[in-house]
Amino acid sequence: GDSSGHVTAHTRPDLTLRTYALDTPPRHQVTTTPVTHNRDVAVYDWPSRHRQVMRVKSQVQPDVVVLGDSIMHFWGGVPVAPVVRGDATWREAFGSQSLNLGFGWDRTENALWRLGAGELHGIHPSCVVVAIGTNNLSLNTAEEITDGIDAICQEVHRQLPKAKILVLGILPRSDESKLKTHPDKVNFLLQTRLHFRPYVDVYDAGNAFRTRDGLLQNGYFLDGLHPNAAGYKVLSGYLAPLVSRLKDRSTIR
Repeated sequence: GDSSGHVTAHTRPDLTLRTYALDTPPRHQVTTTPVTHNRDVAVYDWPSRHRQVMRVKSQVQPDVVVLGDSIMHFWGGVPVAPVVRGDATWREAFGSQSLNLGFGWDRTENALWRLGAGELHGIHPSCVVVAIGTNNLSLNTAEEITDGIDAICQEVHRQLPKAKILVLGILPRSDESKLKTHPDKVNFLLQTRLHFRPYVDVYDAGNAFRTRDGLLQNGYFLDGLHPNAAGYKVLSGYLAPLVSRLKDRSTIR
């Protein structure tokens, strides 16, 4: 699929095109049940980062909020992470008035808990970027992960009805053959389900990180999962114009 809502599946006969009603209530399952965690405690403390977000968000008053996992957490922005791999390209993508709600090891259900715990309360961004799901790939089906991301979008829209939402497709990774779900299955379902909603755009940058033969371009990654500085540069090049366009389309101004 692409950012215009065109979806092709001729190379994936196992996928079926479906259409969905707008804002269908999330099904109650693991990916849509809010819960905390502290799986990455060796690198950072999850509850402490949540408290830090709650302290600094009103100081930032962000125009752009990025909600995600470690791929966003360790890119750049505020609150400053213990590891920062591309702060300059973060600003290129999201601007200086941005808030980083990326938390290492987060799954969809963990981001939902944070939304329910007030991380968006009291701020009025024009654009919210959602980039999550890779940590669910080893545990959940494509439908379950899509349900989780869908629930996140609905909750963001409920709290910030004037903001535009940009959902990023899950990036490719080196261990895809070992996962329960291939990221492309999730990305296909995100396109077919969410593009029907006027407040959501979906964009899959995955091909920028693959060769023409579909192989992962390892030069853009640290470990086959997390982008390095070069990978973040590629990502910012795609995201900057999309974020700028969505900010212009926001009804907040």
